[in-house]
Amino acid sequence: MAHVSPVLLALLVLGCSHAEPFAVSDPVQDGPFAPDAVVRLTYGAGVSPASWLPAGDTLVLAARDDDRHEGDVCLFRLPAAGGTRQGGYCSTGHAQSDSVEDYGSPAVSRDRTLAVRYFHRRLGGSTFGAIRIGPLATPFVATEITSVPFFQDGRLMHNVSDLAWQPDGSLVFLAWTDEILERTCGPRRCDVLLRIPFGAYRTTPNPDGAPRAVPGSFLATSITPDGQGGLFATFPASDQLWRISPDGDSVVVHDFGAGSKVRGADYRAGKVAVILGGTEVVATDDIGVIQTDDGVGVVTVLDLASGTTAVVSPPNMLFRDPVLSPDGRSVVARGGQLTTAGGDLWRMTVP
Repeated sequence: MAHVSPVLLALLVLGCSHAEPFAVSDPVQDGPFAPDAVVRLTYGAGVSPASWLPAGDTLVLAARDDDRHEGDVCLFRLPAAGGTRQGGYCSTGHAQSDSVEDYGSPAVSRDRTLAVRYFHRRLGGSTFGAIRIGPLATPFVATEITSVPFFQDGRLMHNVSDLAWQPDGSLVFLAWTDEILERTCGPRRCDVLLRIPFGAYRTTPNPDGAPRAVPGSFLATSITPDGQGGLFATFPASDQLWRISPDGDSVVVHDFGAGSKVRGADYRAGKVAVILGGTEVVATDDIGVIQTDDGVGVVTVLDLASGTTAVVSPPNMLFRDPVLSPDGRSVVARGGQLTTAGGDLWRMTVP
């Protein structure tokens, strides 16, 4: 889970089991990067992944609120063309002065319903969290639909990410759990406790509906709805993009070539944005190959109809968490110049 630090938004001109694949499209050489097609949207590292509003003119993202001294991470709206952040989705009142609120992984549906991961930490006391949903309005009046952490499939899921709305109104997300990676340091054991993406889960806005595991998504590193009730997904140390049907059947839809290490998938308008190469770190333990750090890499967009790919990020910059606009013509991602930190938010044009 990324650490969020203060951010200033300014005006800008600038082992699982998969079915055998039915077919794999031939890798296509990446096209040239389009110059002057990158706009920096934020200043100051630490912003969250973003979500586009349906009209494609505004983004929702989480960032530290400098006006709240307890360190709250709130939600803000930001013009997609660049500009000053607008509004703030955090609680108000004296009761909040001894607590820290932490919003993240926003997802906005077509009817402008906002879903977020939320944690509330009382200073010197307890912490609780949930997936919250509610109309995109100020104040944000939310309903909690799933507690976080939650216990499922014999494990405690400590966090969630990659929230996304399915066409039927359900939510899908990645659940994160702790895994002990066994290691030795000379003659002694020095095991490492890691938080890893364990797989995709689905829940409904009904508060009584418990999250259910999505078949075929075990240890997925990223998920995104395919618009037909299924998911596109990536997996550790893999060069392939998979599609998981609503019934859990899996098929490879594209192979990006040896060493691509594809991750961070996001689908819109017949295109899938991904991160390739860079600094992804994986390890193997008794449950299989796990991703221990998604790292940063090159933003690449796949056109599903033609099977062609295009690099949309500059050669001297690395990114994570790409998110396509509703029309598929732009992508925003977190990153910067050869950085491994969370980075700022940048918008890139898709050729």
